[in-house]
Order: sequence, then C-alpha cells, then structure tokens
Amino acid sequence: MSKSRLVSDTLAGSMCAIMTIAYSGGFSTLIVGSALAPYYNLVIISALLSACVAILTLSFFSSFKFAMGGPDSNPSAILAVSVAGIVANFGELSPTKYKEIIPTVMAFLFILSISSGLVVYLVGKFKWGNYFRAIPYQVLGGFLGGTGCMLINGSWKMLMGVSLLETTHTLLMSVPALAWIFSVGVCSLLLIATKFWKHSLIIPAIILLAAGAFNLVLSLQHISYQQAVSENLLLQSIHLESWSNPFNLDYKFIRWDFILHHWSDCFALMLVVIISIVLNVSSLESVTGLDSDFDAELRSMGIANVLGGILGGIVSVNSFNRSLLNLKSGALTRWASRIAALIIILLVVLFPSLISRLPKPVLTGLLLYLGISLIVRWLFSVRNEMPVADFLILIFITVVISIFGIVPGVLIGIIITAGTFLVSLSKSPLINSRFSGHVRHSNVQRSRLELEQLALYGDHIQGATLQGNLFFGTASILYSEFKTIPQSAKIILFDFEKCTAIDLSSVNVLKKISRLSEEQGNQLIFTGLSSVLTNRIESCGLRLSGAYIAVYSDLDHGLEVAETKIINTSKLHNSFTDLMSELDSNEVKTLKSYFTECTVKSGEMLCKEGEISDELYFIVEGKVTVYVGKSNQKTNHRLRTYHDGAYLGEMGFFTNEIRSASLFAEVDTRLLRISKNEYDALRRENIKLASALQHCVIISLATRLRQANDALTLFT
Repeated sequence: MSKSRLVSDTLAGSMCAIMTIAYSGGFSTLIVGSALAPYYNLVIISALLSACVAILTLSFFSSFKFAMGGPDSNPSAILAVSVAGIVANFGELSPTKYKEIIPTVMAFLFILSISSGLVVYLVGKFKWGNYFRAIPYQVLGGFLGGTGCMLINGSWKMLMGVSLLETTHTLLMSVPALAWIFSVGVCSLLLIATKFWKHSLIIPAIILLAAGAFNLVLSLQHISYQQAVSENLLLQSIHLESWSNPFNLDYKFIRWDFILHHWSDCFALMLVVIISIVLNVSSLESVTGLDSDFDAELRSMGIANVLGGILGGIVSVNSFNRSLLNLKSGALTRWASRIAALIIILLVVLFPSLISRLPKPVLTGLLLYLGISLIVRWLFSVRNEMPVADFLILIFITVVISIFGIVPGVLIGIIITAGTFLVSLSKSPLINSRFSGHVRHSNVQRSRLELEQLALYGDHIQGATLQGNLFFGTASILYSEFKTIPQSAKIILFDFEKCTAIDLSSVNVLKKISRLSEEQGNQLIFTGLSSVLTNRIESCGLRLSGAYIAVYSDLDHGLEVAETKIINTSKLHNSFTDLMSELDSNEVKTLKSYFTECTVKSGEMLCKEGEISDELYFIVEGKVTVYVGKSNQKTNHRLRTYHDGAYLGEMGFFTNEIRSASLFAEVDTRLLRISKNEYDALRRENIKLASALQHCVIISLATRLRQANDALTLFT
C-alpha cells in the first residue's frame, strides 16, 4: 500500500472508529435502560466487540470495499424492548436478583446474535435475499415508523428513566438542565444540519463538537467525573474484566424459562436484521451507483453475528451511514475498515477513559434524532407519494408496532396488505377479450363458400381469452361471463394462454360450466393450457377429455376445429367444378386437362422456401400448412393452413418471385397442379378458360386480404 493510500485510509478509519464508538455507546445505553444502568459496562463491551467483528468480516467478504457495520438503530430498538421485558419478568428488583438477571440477559443477547446470524447466513446461502425486497411498502414503512417510535421512547427512557407514558411532572423537574439542553440541542442541531447539508461528516462533526462542549461545561462548573456519572450525565468507565461471553457466564443462575418466553422476539429480530441489511445495501447501491450481491452481504453479516455472539457480542448489521462516512472520508481500500476496528480495540484496551467521556445526553440526542428521522421519512414524507388507503395502512401498522411490538405489527400488516391485494386483484379484468365466429377466425384459409357459411353461423362460436390468476376472487366473474354467452352458441372456447395460476374454486366453476355445456349439448374447448394448469385442473377432478370437452395447444387450432364443425354441418362442396361455376361442364373438363393430379403424404413437403415458384396448386382433398423458417423444419407457429378448394402458390406463380415459405401436408392430400408451361399453353389455346382461372384466383386473394384486414382490426 502506498503512503498516500495509507494516510487516506487511516484518516477515514479514525473518523469511522469515533462514530462507531458513539453509536455503540448510544445503542448500549438504549438496550440496558434504567434498570440495568449499573451494568452498562457489560453491554458497551459487547457492542464494541460485535462492531469490530462486523467491520472486519465485511472488510473481507462485502461487495463494498468501504463497508462498515455494528449495532444499529432497528435491532437495538427491539433488543431494548426484549431486555426490558426479561427484567420485568423478575418482578420487583433487588440486589440478589441481579445474580440471575445479568446472566439471563447476557445469555439472551448472545443467543439472539448467534441464532440471527445462522438464519441470515442460510438466507444468503440459499439465495433468498431478493425475496425480502418484495415486502409490501406499507409494511416496510410501518415497521420503520414503528421503530422510530421505539427509538424515541427509548431515548426518552435514557433521559428520564421511564417511558413517555410513565413520565410525571416530578420526574421532568428532576432531570438536570444540562441534560435537557444537550439532548434537545444535539437532536435539533442534527435535524437542521442534515436537512440543509448532506455531507457525511455533518453527524460526526456535531457529535464530536457536542461531546467536547459538554466536557468543557463540566470542567467550568467543577463537576467531577464521579458526580457526572451519578447524575446520569456521563457513561461509566469501561473495564475489560467485565467482558462477558458464552464461556464465562454463570449458567446456574440463567432463567431459561424467561428466555423461552421471549422466543417471538428472536423471530422479530431475525426479520429486522434481514430487512435492515437489504435496506442498507439498496441505499448504498442507490447513492454510490455500485452493484452488489445481496446474498453475499447476508452471508457476511450472518458470519459476523455468529462469530460476534460466540465471542460475547450483540446483534449487528451493516451500516449505511457509517459506510458512506468511510467512503466520503477518503477510504481507498478495505484497509480503512480494518484500521477503524484496530483503533476501537486500542482505545478500549489502552484508553478506556476516553470512551467514558462520551456524554449520555449527547448520545440521547443522537438516538432521538434517529427516531424522529425515521418518523419524518416514513410517516410524513411519503404521505403524498402513496394512495390514501396505503398510507392509512402504514399509520395503522406503526401504531400497532408501537403498542404491541414488532411481530404483531408486521403480521397484521402482511395480512391487511395481502387482503387489499386480493381485493384489488379480484377487481382486475379477468376477460382479456370476447369474440364470436363472426369476427375472429383461425389461420386456416377458407374458401369463399366456407366464409359465407361462417358469416351466416358465426354466432354458433363464442369464446373468451382469459388473463391473470384464476382464484376464488375471480371465479364468480368467470361464471358470470359464461352466463352471458348467447343461447345460439354451439361451441364455447376459453383460451388460457395468458393465465398464470388457478385454484380449486375456479376449477369448481369450470366443472359447473362443463356440466351445463353438456346438458345444453354444447362443445367446450380449452386452449393454451400450460402443463402446470393442466395438472392443477385434472388434480382437482375435472377431466379434460370427453364428448363435450376438448383441449388444444393454442386458440388458433381450437378455432380451426370449431370452424370445421360449423362448416361440416352445412355439407358444403368445394370441388374444382363448384368454384368454376361460371363455366359449363365441358369447359371445366377442358380446363382440368391442363392440370396434373398428384398426392402428397402426411408430413411431406410440397414445396420449399427459396425455390422458384413455377407451379400453382389446387387442393382437391386434404390439408396443407404454410411455415416460415427453415425449409426442412416446421416452426411451432403456423402462418396459414389451407383446406379443400384452396389455391396455393398463386402469388409467386404470377409475379415470378421465389417462394417465401415452405408448404407441408398435414394429412394425405390430393392436389391439382399446373406448371408455368401448361398455363402459357392454356393462355395461347383458350383465353376464356385462362381468364376464368385468373378470376377464381383473384377471388381467392381478395378473400385472404379481407381475412387479414379483419384480423388486423381485431387486434388494433
């Protein structure tokens, strides 16, 4: 490492070390509360230890080379509530009870760190990190707003010794004026300064200046360190012999029943840790423009929390503010973070008295600022960014969390948002489009007589394309749509291509529709069913085969079957003679003599894309499909299919262009074929017959053009 890089990393690391100590001190004070204030040493050492472990772990494994971590506001707010709950379980406090309280609380903190670390690591290991980014915005906002309320209440307890609701006039008057001035002053100064200046050094500068000013005031007023500690103005001195870890706990005094009683706090903390990590990573990506691996960050913090818990640390997460401070302070390599951890260790070991000079009111003001910032951001700034209903849900979740805790608030929030989502989903249009045989046709080229028949009986074909999720909220809509189908319908189509899922309620509706269709003698056709939907429908008891129900791969083939059924009922004839109705029988016989009859087996190629188009075909009996793509391979989507009475290859035949598509026989097919030479002979020998043939081809082309226009109108 070059000298300039070392200097830059050292300066950045020093600044981050100071801020980490300040935050750790504030969160430790929040966690111990007033009841455990004499044992502050235990938690501050655990907080600083976990911060060092988190910083060092991130310096090796994080996607960001400037990443910092340690105790943070969201997990600390939950820890404060949990610790207060455990202390309350012991009832009225006495000196003898602390022999049980302290080991129980410390064991609880270590268990939370290790268990949270394991869960966070596994979430990253199995690459589930992105799922937590899909948490509803209202739940996320309510959770952060509720955390802000918990931080405000916690900072108030740091100042007063009791919560906001328990505060009395006597207690208000008992707090030293110096504590009020610096707590409120630091909070106000941070709120104002960060509103007008976005520099990352603003917060550490204010904390350092406030700490220096506070100690100066103590000196000018001749207030000793011991007196300041007794008046709750300064933190207790740190002693390394107070280091508590899983290997030196007095396990015989631990109340495991109290720890088990707060198992839900562990669940809440795991959720908070994961969300905090995801939020901090997203924020760093947004501000720096760098990409990261969410799962790698989760694995890193999982390792850090497991190691921290084993060594005697508390829950920690990556920190957006401290990471950004590290970057803005000039961190050039990962050594800046490692230097910060080294400085913290040196201060704790060699100069613990410096840490104890951090004024408690200054830390109280810092926590109060963090709580107010969360509330301003998530309860006020977003009120114009989201619908009123969503904002009210956010407020409700915040209130529930503030009164009943994180777990009930988050669970109720998820239930409410899930319910509102289902309601809105049930209101979304299930039917993408409705159609009849009059307006929608398959990609089968029909003769003029067949089209006339479809125009006459098109209302016998009725269909709908469905979309989205078919579930209990939309099942009734599906049945209502079925009931509106005209009674003239003989064939009913439902296209499922745009459907993504189906539940039992919707399958039961399909069963009912199938039964009613069978009673009315109608044909029911399902198209576009995926394998997942097919398996789901059949597993719910609806057979997708039978005399009155059929399934086809797509709507095009379903329409083809429906049209063919309608046409077959009219017993139309599409022979060469029928289409040449303007000629008498002898003239038709003469014209046919210029054609050659041929047969193409099912699956064989009739003509190849790219060949010279020197032959015109007429289908006597069979079916031919046009495919565009490789000349020796069919594509999945047919361009057009031709039945009896259709002409093929007429465009290239008359324009002398090469063939633009390949033709395959779908079944054994008989055709009449006329070559260029034979057609030229026809024109020389009998211009009337040649004109009649041209006229018939023109009618065929006009029919195709009209079909194409109808299809274009339908989809635009």
